[in-house]
This record gives sequence, structure tokens and C-alpha cells, in this order.
Amino acid sequence: YSVIATASGGITQTGALAITGVSTFQADTSNDITLTTATNNFVAAVGITSGRNVQLVDAGAIDLGASTVTGTLAVTATTGGDITDSAAISVGGTSTFTAANGQSIDLGSASTYTGTVAFVGTTLANVTINDSGAFDLAALTITNNLSVTAGGAVTQSGALVIPGTTTLAAGSANDITLTTATNNFTGAVGITSGQNVGLTDAGAIVLGASTVSGTYSVIATASGGITQTGALAITGVSTFQADTSNDITLTTATNNFVAAVGITSGRNVQLVDAGAIVLGASTVSGTYSVIATASGGITQTGALAITGVSTFQADTSNDITLTTATNNFVAAVGITSGRNVALTDAGAIVLG
Repeated sequence: YSVIATASGGITQTGALAITGVSTFQADTSNDITLTTATNNFVAAVGITSGRNVQLVDAGAIDLGASTVTGTLAVTATTGGDITDSAAISVGGTSTFTAANGQSIDLGSASTYTGTVAFVGTTLANVTINDSGAFDLAALTITNNLSVTAGGAVTQSGALVIPGTTTLAAGSANDITLTTATNNFTGAVGITSGQNVGLTDAGAIVLGASTVSGTYSVIATASGGITQTGALAITGVSTFQADTSNDITLTTATNNFVAAVGITSGRNVQLVDAGAIVLGASTVSGTYSVIATASGGITQTGALAITGVSTFQADTSNDITLTTATNNFVAAVGITSGRNVALTDAGAIVLG
């Protein structure tokens, strides 16, 4: 089904369209395409060759073919179907995708969304988006997984409530900044690629496998700790913050923290690195356990203020050097293993 309005006019409808094959619509870039009858049924892909503001409604699922929209794009799957794409989409204005309760929005083709993108639905299941440029996430509540791939920075303008996994990819030269205090990531948050990454959760946060080429900041604002389900490979400084009644447990053996790891606050803290580990300024209200599993020692770049017992472990061919003059180990300091060990405390020190 191919419809072309060659000039000076748009495309509208007065009755439902039931199209089994591919549908293609073309208006010039100063005219609109408005196909909003609730009982439309586009079985195969719907492509927009050109058009200004475009509105599409399907009674079930709708698949978007290759499309170029110079204005706004609004796509609605009214009942019982997902919104997907099978080719790249280019939108000059804002985009709004609306699906029925329990349905998903899967826009995984590498597309260009110039304006803001909104995902609408009371209980959307999964949301996947792939933008060739920067991407800003508006407020979003879904029941399952979120996946965002961008060719620029990933930011947010509203809170994210994601019960499933969250997967974010911005490329190694672009930042990911999801620091709204009311975010709630229940499943693991993994960074496929990103430069400087900031994550904030209103409660506990679980870190999935992540590769970060710059800095990495993780904040669990209240009522939860920080844990992990996959290895963290962080090139820049890492900073972790939980409240003083919650733990930080990052004990995957293949973690690789290249730069310093600092603890802004946390109760019992456990850190494991596959090689050497550098400790940044840290304040820990409970116990503190640091393990460099192989091929590296333990050093520091900032003062350690540790209320509970501290335990440090390097292999027998590597050193532990914690000699910042303002360190404050309130409880015992134990060395599980290490070669040459140097410890400094601003006051009294108890050796475990």
C-alpha cells in the first residue's frame, strides 16, 4: 500500500485501513500525515518516506519501517501489541510512543531522534531505544527491562522506575548521567560503554557488568546498599556512597579498578580487585575489607577513616602501603597476606 501526496497537501483518513503488506506514505516536508483511526490494522511495516508531523494508530502491534519525519512523530498501538522498528527512523521533532498495558516498545534500529522521546503506557513491559546521537530519558515507569544505546551522552529529565535490568551504552567518549534522587533500579544496572558515569538510586542498587572509560560514581541514597552481579572495569576514579547503615559489597574476583576507589559513606565495605588497588579518601562506619587478588599491591591516594575492623590482603609478592598521615583506624587493622607492609595512623593503632 503506497500513498503519495506530491505537493501542497497532507495525508488523512476517514475510514479504517486494513493493510496486510508493507505500507508507505509520502507527503512533502511541509505537510502532515495523520492516520489515527483506532481500528487501523497495519500487519506489515509502516514506512514514512517523508512528512512533517506524523501520527499513526494501529489497533494492535505496529512495526515502523524506514522513515524520515521532519516534525513530530506520534505512534500508538491501542491494544494487544508492541511497537517495534525494522529499519532506521529519523525524527526532527519530538517523538511519542504509546502502547497498551503489558506491551513493549522495542526500537533497536540505529535511528536519529532529534527531539525528546516519550514512552507512554500505564504498565509498559520492556523499552529498548537506539539513538545515533545524545539521548535524554523522560520520566519512565515500566515492569521489566530498559535498554538504551546512544551515540552521545545519556541523560534524564525525569525519574526512572525499572524493576528489571537496565543496560546502557553511550560509547567510550560519552557520559551517562542518571542522578535523579528518586530513581529506582530494582534489577542490575550494567554499562556496556560510557565515559564518565553517574548513577543514583533511591534505595539499594545492584551493579551489572560494566565497562567505564572515565569516572564512575554510584549513590544509593537511602535504605539500601551497593552490590554487584558482574565485573566492573573502571578506568577512572570510582566513588561509592551508601548511607551509614548499609553495606557496599563489590567482591567479584575479576573487578578491575584502574584508578582510586573512594567510599563517601557506607557501613561494612568489601572491595576486590583482580590486580593492584588504589584506595581513595574513604569514610566507613563499619568494617573494611580490601583484597588485591593477584599481580598488584594496595596503596592509597586519600585518607581512610574506618570505624570497624580493617582487613587488607595482597599476595605474598606485593606490598601494602597505607601511609597517609591522617588515616584513622579506630578498630584493629589486620593483614591477611602481603609482602612489605607500611601502616600510618593519625592516632593510636591496634594491629589485628
